[in-house]
Amino acid sequence: MTDRPDSSSPLPAAGQRISQYEIREPLGAGGMGVVFLAQDRTLDRPVALKFLSDELQEDATARRRFVREAKAAAALDHPYICKIYETGEADGRPFIAMEYVRGETLAARLARSGGARAPSLPIDEALQIATEVAEALETAHGEGLVHRDLKPSNIMLTSGSHVKVLDFGLAKPVEGVEGADADADAATASALTEAGTIRGTVAYMSPEQVRGQTVDARSDIFSFGVVLYELLTGVHPFAKETTLETAAAILSQSPAPLTHHRQDAPDLLEPILGKLLAKAPADRYQLAHDVRKDLTQVGDVIDRAQPAPEDIAIASPPSTIHPPAAVSPLRAWTRRRRSVIAAASLTVALLAAVGVWWGTGSGGPGSRAEISSVAVFPLRNLSQEPIESDYLAEGITKAVVSRLHQTGLRVTPWETAQRFRDTNQSVEQVARELNVEAALLGTFQLVGDRILISFSLVEADSGLLLWVNEFEEPYTNLFDVQRRIARGAAASLTRELTGEQEAALATPESTSVEAYDAYLQGADLLLAGDQESTDVAFQYFARAIELDPELAEAHVGLGAVYNERYTNGWGGGADNLELAAASYDAALWLDPGSMRARQGLMSVYFWLGRTEAILLQGQEAGRLGRPNDVETLLARAYAFALSGLHALAIPIQRRVIAIDPRNDFAYWMLTWSSMGADQFEEAIEIGNTSLTLFGDNDNVREWMARAAVRLGDDGLAREHYQGLTQALMAPSTDLGRVTWAGVTGLSYAGAFYDRSGERDRAEALWQRGVELVRLKLETDPENVSMRLVLASFHGFLGEREAFQTAEARALAMAREFDVNALEIARLAAAHVSLGNTDRAVELMREGLTQGRLRGLGMFERLIPEALDAPGFAQIREEYAALRQRLRERYGPGT
Repeated sequence: MTDRPDSSSPLPAAGQRISQYEIREPLGAGGMGVVFLAQDRTLDRPVALKFLSDELQEDATARRRFVREAKAAAALDHPYICKIYETGEADGRPFIAMEYVRGETLAARLARSGGARAPSLPIDEALQIATEVAEALETAHGEGLVHRDLKPSNIMLTSGSHVKVLDFGLAKPVEGVEGADADADAATASALTEAGTIRGTVAYMSPEQVRGQTVDARSDIFSFGVVLYELLTGVHPFAKETTLETAAAILSQSPAPLTHHRQDAPDLLEPILGKLLAKAPADRYQLAHDVRKDLTQVGDVIDRAQPAPEDIAIASPPSTIHPPAAVSPLRAWTRRRRSVIAAASLTVALLAAVGVWWGTGSGGPGSRAEISSVAVFPLRNLSQEPIESDYLAEGITKAVVSRLHQTGLRVTPWETAQRFRDTNQSVEQVARELNVEAALLGTFQLVGDRILISFSLVEADSGLLLWVNEFEEPYTNLFDVQRRIARGAAASLTRELTGEQEAALATPESTSVEAYDAYLQGADLLLAGDQESTDVAFQYFARAIELDPELAEAHVGLGAVYNERYTNGWGGGADNLELAAASYDAALWLDPGSMRARQGLMSVYFWLGRTEAILLQGQEAGRLGRPNDVETLLARAYAFALSGLHALAIPIQRRVIAIDPRNDFAYWMLTWSSMGADQFEEAIEIGNTSLTLFGDNDNVREWMARAAVRLGDDGLAREHYQGLTQALMAPSTDLGRVTWAGVTGLSYAGAFYDRSGERDRAEALWQRGVELVRLKLETDPENVSMRLVLASFHGFLGEREAFQTAEARALAMAREFDVNALEIARLAAAHVSLGNTDRAVELMREGLTQGRLRGLGMFERLIPEALDAPGFAQIREEYAALRQRLRERYGPGT
């Protein structure tokens, strides 16, 4: 390119060939160039060719900027940014070949929308446009580019109703581009010396641009705020008669509130605009990423305020689950919306109980006795978007719990400590309830790409602050922060760490922060318990494993998803059991000490009726874990409970409760095992405690009802069976919440009412069971357990033909997939109710020959009187012999 081309070189005309491009027609002119529609003859596609305008042809600065626009924008690849194909030169005149965008500019759209008296755009449309522009800026800023000329005429609205940001004519790399600031400053000075009407660039400048100062990404954020205000109101927030007056308004005036122009503006938008249009860059949003997230949140709120789908006359297609990259980070439909005040109450209450006492130095232990137990409480989230970042705050808490556990300390499980999130109790009260000697509590804040965390370690009895520290690091240093927190707390509690403990603390959770983040989001979503959240959790776990195949906890999460899908009948049938087992096996190969993986594998074996496989996992848990470790003890107890050896589970469950008095899982299992070990009064007592501490639970109610029946208290049994079945009998039952445990509860309740002489009520429960299970099987036809339950319902109802058909299909599937001891025992009970005692004995003996111990308990729950029928005496003896053999082989001390 020559520095001074022939100024007489004409602009191209229609039909002219420029390189492989054939000029069709002019599209418009403005700013630095003139744009033509052309056809790319090589790739057979329309393109836009932009040429430097006549008046700027001999301006070396303009030519340099013109070429720099192409180079800057060519580095960006995003659907909301106009693509640059190439640069070239024709007869000494530079040109840029770029994507041809069909549609209109945002300026044109605003011009035809009616102005201030007819607000510019509907709120939802304005928010969609603004969110897409923010996403484009986020991408550009992430590549180190600042647009510096953002305005409606540089934003196209495509025929597909999306945006394209154009003209990175003043785009400036953050560093390393010689002359970039000088060029822009010259343009600013030129604009501000012109009198008369507003010139677009000045009207959308940031205060620092108006002053001719060096700008960064926050200047684009101010310009974006001006565009957003105009989108929402149809009025420019700073427009005056002349350019100089407009510039003065940008520097010193605040725009009118949105409600001055339109009454339907959501209140949530006012603080967002205030932060976008702050005069000082430090007071604005620092990242376009944060702008986009806040606008997304407002959009979610507006969406939730719309009529529910059932209230809309026109049917809508089912929602689509997007891959993680496309899922809104806010995921407002799954988040538990805790207020910041409520979340803060724990830390405030605990610190209020702490005196002014300090340990030696900055947290040294002084002369106190060594502390061996600690609870780590949920971090108080101070982030601007606590709903979005809660998963990260909780993930850090869990990681610190895990790392402290590796140092040999007794650490309250996260599931227990998080129950005190909203407490207003003192540290002494909470510590006493949790049976710990120290509490670790603090705050968390996510600011841009940095995390700010403060922690305080408090001795429970004295209120002594044993250790205090603050951490401010890039998010990419997350693993190091977690290590330092755990090491500081552990060193303050245990005086000296061994080399093995130091090595354990130095091992990061993953090789990839991105993988770990995906795992944390998946784990948080899984807590919601509904099908949609679980499906999205699956995608996050899969993404985590893709990024780090050795992240054991992500494999555990994937196994849990498959387990939930089978248990709840969410599709995939019995294949889910095989996939769950493979995921748990992968986790155990990577981390043999993962007690959660062992518990998950036990659950799979439970469905498959593999009693000895369950007990082997429990044995391995005891071999690899520490004697007083809660997770190890829970895994051992779970193995005994799932296998029907409840008497062996009870002392372990009680030991867990002595160590961790608020452990939900331990109370749940102890209720179950007390019932299974014929300790009926204890089952009711523990069950009542469980319901009081942790809320309603269908399993707990059913076990208490059975215990009440065995004690002859039919009134109490009736109370619990009614509570167990009430929700499922409601016409508006949420099918997504209908689980195997729920529908089997209908069969137990029906058996109780049938024995009580209330046949009509029993049949109503069983018929409802048929309806619900059939609906579940429509979406999950290969769920073996559900098919077996369906057959048993037909049997209890006396529907012989339907029973025979359903049983034949269910048993064929059960034998193909080797599922399920419990449900085959339920079939045996149905056969007894139909008078087929011999067939019932045959089915029960089949379970015995395969080592399935649990079947007898199931049978007894449904048809207790049948155990005295001919043929069952021998079955009972054989079951007793099997139980004794398993007890001797896998019991304590083996």
